[in-house]
Amino acid sequence: MQLRPRREYNIEWSRMRIIHINSETNQVLGSLTDRYNLHQVYEKSCAKKNPYLAPSACLQKLRFGDIGDAKEFLESFGPLTLDLGQRLSGTGNVVVDLREFWASQLRFSLTTALWESLDNRERLAGAIFAIYERRRELSAHGKFPLGQIFGPPPALEPRGKYEFPWQPRGREARTWLKTAKIDEMREWALQLVFLEINIHTRDQRILWQRCWEASRRKFRTVVWVDSLWSAIWEFSPWNPAGLSWRRCPHCQRFFYPKRHDQFYCTPRQQALWSKRTYAAEQRALERRRKRKKREACLQGG
Repeated sequence: MQLRPRREYNIEWSRMRIIHINSETNQVLGSLTDRYNLHQVYEKSCAKKNPYLAPSACLQKLRFGDIGDAKEFLESFGPLTLDLGQRLSGTGNVVVDLREFWASQLRFSLTTALWESLDNRERLAGAIFAIYERRRELSAHGKFPLGQIFGPPPALEPRGKYEFPWQPRGREARTWLKTAKIDEMREWALQLVFLEINIHTRDQRILWQRCWEASRRKFRTVVWVDSLWSAIWEFSPWNPAGLSWRRCPHCQRFFYPKRHDQFYCTPRQQALWSKRTYAAEQRALERRRKRKKREACLQGG
């Protein structure tokens, strides 16, 4: 049996203490405090089956524009980005622009909503339309606009951006979403999620590391993650490394499933869902039987 090597990360980040919030300029002044290992935070979150121990789920659950929520997040996990000097030293004062913070939070939340809605046509249509309606707002802040397309490595130069499926055909968004099949919608949604992941993780680097074990004679590769913002995109529901969470359709809370077919956060809601699903399948089967029986009668008559 071939074993897949564990992927290691170099993600030391700093929390911050809020000094002052200026509501007129929408800026938060703070100072960097204790350093922590982001990868360990995500591993602990996964081990304890609690997504809210990690920044990705916490960022997504924030009430948009709520200063109290922003303050709690910044003090728990630190600013989304830091300049290299502060990243390495872990000291100094920082200023967080709340307009950029909320634009980032919205961009991540709406993109994640696409991923969470892939198997439900109605929800997927709503998620696609929501991100389309706010595309200019999402592109106003940040280094690259929504759905930026890059050329092949190593240059990775910007080459155009994502177009929603109805745009090249000159159709209305609601018209296309009303008639499109779920497979087609899913493909367009996955392409946009794919582009967004690459946009926000493009500054990561693969480095060699030593002195991580007792003998100090071994080497290994690590992923150097450039920011908390990049780590949030790295360790999100689409991550294939077993760190994926789901949103409970009943209470809307995030949770780590214990099985691949667990979609609700409690056994009671999961059991109710299983019963409803079984009953719906039986009703559909009975309808098919009746239809076939009528068709046979018509053909015989």
